Amino acid sequence: MLPVLRQDKASSHYKSQKVRKYFDEHKCSLIPVWLPTASPEFMVLEECWNISKNDLLVLTDILSVIY
Repeated sequence: MLPVLRQDKASSHYKSQKVRKYFDEHKCSLIPVWLPTASPEFMVLEECWNISKNDLLVLTDILSVIY
């Protein structure tokens, strides 16, 4: 079974020469799967970031009121 690499379409994921070279060198042993543009629901880390970002914003607001 070949490893699958899921990626969004951030330009650094497909325009970088290093990434292109790596894919060319490993095209027989790696399956890149490109997720649709603007689809954070497919990226678990996006949801984690949104939760933590919201928590940080609330904390910032509370600290600004206290101090």
